[in-house]
Amino acid sequence: MQIKQFPNKETREAADLLLLQDATDNQFKNIKIDDLLKDLNAGGSGGASNTWEVSTNGDLSLVAGDRFFLYSPGNINISLSSSLPGEIELKRKDGTKQVSLSGINKINGVPITPNEEVLLLHSKYSTKLIYIDSTIGWLSIPSEDISVISPLRLPTTNLIQKFYAFDINATENAKIPTWIDTVSGLNATQSDTNSQAIYKPSIFNSLPGVFFTGNAFYGTDLNYLANKRYTVALVEARGTTSQAYAFGQDNANTNQALHIGYRNNTSFTLAQFSNDLNALIEGYTSILKPTIWVVSNSSRGKEIWRNNIKIASNNNIDNLSVGTNGRLGRATNVNYQGYLGLVATWIEEKTTQEIQNIFSAINSTFRIY
Repeated sequence: MQIKQFPNKETREAADLLLLQDATDNQFKNIKIDDLLKDLNAGGSGGASNTWEVSTNGDLSLVAGDRFFLYSPGNINISLSSSLPGEIELKRKDGTKQVSLSGINKINGVPITPNEEVLLLHSKYSTKLIYIDSTIGWLSIPSEDISVISPLRLPTTNLIQKFYAFDINATENAKIPTWIDTVSGLNATQSDTNSQAIYKPSIFNSLPGVFFTGNAFYGTDLNYLANKRYTVALVEARGTTSQAYAFGQDNANTNQALHIGYRNNTSFTLAQFSNDLNALIEGYTSILKPTIWVVSNSSRGKEIWRNNIKIASNNNIDNLSVGTNGRLGRATNVNYQGYLGLVATWIEEKTTQEIQNIFSAINSTFRIY
C-alpha cells in the first residue's frame, strides 16, 4: 500500500485511526496516526469482499472517544454501539453502493425499532456520526442525509416488475433516463431529456419520489400482462386536478389499453379501454396527499383499493389481450403529473388477504396511513 498524500490538510490526534482499503489485494488496514510515520504496517488488517463489515466484535472495535474515517468503494455496513460513544466519518467512493448502520438505539433523537434500517441516502456520499448521549443517541451531520426506514419487503410470489424510487441512485433534481426494474429487468426508459422525470428526495416522509412534470413518461415492457390476471400497487401523490394516468398502455382498442390513475379530479380508474371501473374520490388540493393504491383484475372481477380499503369493484373478469406499448407515467397518451414512489405488478390471481398483505408490506415502509 502506498500513501501519496492526504486530500486535505487537517489535524488529527495520535489516538485517531485511519482505515484504508488496499486497491491491490482489497485488504483493510487500520493505522494509528502516531504510528503512521513510524511503521506503515502498524495496526490490524482483515479480509474484504464487496461488503465491508465493521463490528464491535471484529478486527476494528469501537472504544469510547475514538474517531474514525471510513472510506470504501464497496458497500459499507457499520455496527455501532450506544455504550461506546465516539465519532465516525463515512464516505463512499461509489454512489451506487449502500451505507447502512446497525446496533443503533437512537439516531437524531429517534428510537430505532428492530425491524428498521438506518441508511445514508443514495444521493449523499458522506456523513459524520457523533454520539451525544442516551437521549439523543447518535447524531448525523447533516441529519437529513440519514433515512430511517423499514426495508420494503413486498410479497414475492408472482411479483413481475417493481419500480421503487429508493433504488434510484441520483442527486436532487437530476433527470432520470432509466428507472430500473429490480425484479425482472423490464426497465422503464426515456431517451428524450425533455420527457424525463426528476428525482426528488424526502417526498414520502424520508423516502424519495420521482416527479413527473406532466410531460414526462417512460416506455416499458408489459407483455407479461397479456391474457393474465394482474394486481398493480402504486404509491403516488398527484399534483393536478386534471386527468392523469400513472401506468398503462398507449393503445386504443378494447382490452388492449390498460390505464390506471385519475380519470378526472374526483375519479380514480382501472380501465382496459372498456370494462372501466371508476371510484369516486375527493378532489385535489394544493397539499400533496401520498396514497397507496392497489388495483386488481381477478376471478372476482375488477377492484380498486385505497390505503387498505376497497372503494370500488365490479364483476368483469376480462383480461388484457396484449401487453404492447407499455408506459410508466402515462397511458392512452395522457401523462401523469405528480410524484411516484413505487409501482409494482404481480401476475396471476391475488386473494383479498394477499392484497391486504401487499398493503401491510408497503405501509410498513412508507407509513402513509
